[in-house]
Amino acid sequence: ASLNSGDTETLLLPTGTPFDDISHLLYLPPNLRSGDQRSGVEIDIVASDAVTVSEGSTLSTEVGGSLSLRSNNGTGVVAGTLYAPAGQISISAGLNSRSGTGDEEFIEEGSALIIEGSARLLTPGISYITSKELNSEGTELVNGEIFDGGEVKLVSETLLIEDGAIIDVSGTSTVFDLPVSDGAGGIARLPVELESDGGQVYIATRNFDFEGASFNAAGGGASSNGG
Repeated sequence: ASLNSGDTETLLLPTGTPFDDISHLLYLPPNLRSGDQRSGVEIDIVASDAVTVSEGSTLSTEVGGSLSLRSNNGTGVVAGTLYAPAGQISISAGLNSRSGTGDEEFIEEGSALIIEGSARLLTPGISYITSKELNSEGTELVNGEIFDGGEVKLVSETLLIEDGAIIDVSGTSTVFDLPVSDGAGGIARLPVELESDGGQVYIATRNFDFEGASFNAAGGGASSNGG
């Protein structure tokens, strides 16, 4: 087998040459990937001690991915940004399985989760372009995908969400060129505005203190549904 990069020097390298010497890694945006490779990764962090996301820090994934933070000792503080567009964010403090079976979960007494005022928990709907082409008249036609807002899940015996915190599971809107009736019995590719629905915010707690944080679960437009 050979690596045909069009570079003569590469073709003449001896067998056994490390790929690192003749290649480099590139980030491939989701819109350039095949359909089954577009979902974001799942990041699952379990701490035996407290979970802390400090102010100024960011933990993110791509479209449809998930971020899960879990503190087994029952303490969690989030002051930074978690971003999972059209995906899931789950933060729990003291959520454990009885007898270690995993089939029944309960919230530990004394557990506490604090979402500070600088925190941003973001799973907004999103859209991206998958292809562009020109029609016979030279007009650019745009294809793409649009996604609903995702989900934010917060679990703890005591939950404090401070003033200034933002939780966003809203939908979005965009315009793509889609096949529609041209009114004369034919089909034409015309600009169509698309809207996605808002997502969900799920809270499981016994003591909830909400100090004026901002929740946004609105749909992306008048014809879409809020969360």
